Amino acid sequence: MDIILEMISAGIIGGVLILAVKSGVGCGLSNLSGKELMMFASMYAVIALIMGAGIGYIPFDLTEQVVGLGLLMHTAIGVGLIYFGIQTGRRWHCEKCDISRHTFLWLSLPCPACLAATFFSCMILIETTGYPGFTIGGIVGSFFAGGVIIGAVVVKSITNRYQLDRTTILGSVMLFLGLFYLVTPLIVFAYMKMESVPNIDSTVNIIGTITAMAMMAGIVLLGILIERTRQMRKAGGQ
Repeated sequence: MDIILEMISAGIIGGVLILAVKSGVGCGLSNLSGKELMMFASMYAVIALIMGAGIGYIPFDLTEQVVGLGLLMHTAIGVGLIYFGIQTGRRWHCEKCDISRHTFLWLSLPCPACLAATFFSCMILIETTGYPGFTIGGIVGSFFAGGVIIGAVVVKSITNRYQLDRTTILGSVMLFLGLFYLVTPLIVFAYMKMESVPNIDSTVNIIGTITAMAMMAGIVLLGILIERTRQMRKAGGQ
């Protein structure tokens, strides 16, 4: 039983670190100063500390309502990330206007989904470890703050080393995560529906599958070859 509890706790901490690193990536790509980064990390730590300390005082009905709005929150955040990710890249490339210090907030601010995940992480750790809520909140907050700082420092180091365009990367990351936020609920919904479908034994025609995939690959390669030939002819004509 102790091993199971340790695995559950490790999984929760791992999930917290993933959320923290995501926020750290946004901070690292937005050219924040060291002081501003520390303020961001401290904000996450304080939020987790307050949530851990207030576990016993927050009504359970309220948490159920937050979970029930999960799909709506994911959709709103996904749309916002896609829109402002496109705007970040477009304004930078077309107008040389860097708005990353504003748009990165969609990626790094504690969104409702992150707050709900932090709350449930604290609640589950309190139940599995038996530690007081204030202590668990401090532990989760420390991991959150550390993940934000590490993510930002690593991203800044990589972009400085290879002279990468942070604003362009930020727009691309926001666009990718926005699409991920929109697609994830659909995948989860489809998986839940598939579990209710009875298991039907069926055979797969391996030869036919390989043939179909080879034909698809051939069509793609043919299109690439035609486009390459067209570009070469156009360049030769000039």
